[in-house]
Amino acid sequence: MHRNHLFGIGIVLAFLLGAAAMWGYLAQRSVIAGDAFLSDMFDDQFFQRSRSPFEEMDRIHERMNRAFGSHSSFPDFDRWFDNHYGDFPLADIRSEENRDYLFYVLDIGGKDVVNIQVKTAEGYVSITADLKASSQYMSSSTKIDQRFPIPANVDPESVHIEQSDDEIRVRFTKIR
Repeated sequence: MHRNHLFGIGIVLAFLLGAAAMWGYLAQRSVIAGDAFLSDMFDDQFFQRSRSPFEEMDRIHERMNRAFGSHSSFPDFDRWFDNHYGDFPLADIRSEENRDYLFYVLDIGGKDVVNIQVKTAEGYVSITADLKASSQYMSSSTKIDQRFPIPANVDPESVHIEQSDDEIRVRFTKIR
């Protein structure tokens, strides 16, 4: 009897280990499928089609949260955005344009910009910088490492950085 009891416990443990492995596999597949879904939705063509891609992404993200809830099995948008474009908050990025230029604008909230670099390669613009903030009682430092698709209607070699107290503006000259 004792041997049968151990055999039964062994079968139950094997089943539980198998179920845990399957759960981990399915959870990973869900993350991969979710990433693929978001990558397909917000591809380079999305940036080319949309006049305000960051505002549009933010609106879609808010709608997904309202529709599916933030704790659903729906893809983790914030993790996906950080992995694809950098960890600067989406809500602090916008695009603007006028007759001659298109801008990607990053709201830096009055921080000092140190060591800013901008590069273009393979259809993307990359921005790296250190942001410093200090007061009488404390100081803080933040690193920006962002990457965005270059819009289709601009000269990629015309990229220029403009800074003010509250924002970094990445300017592209439009192609006519």
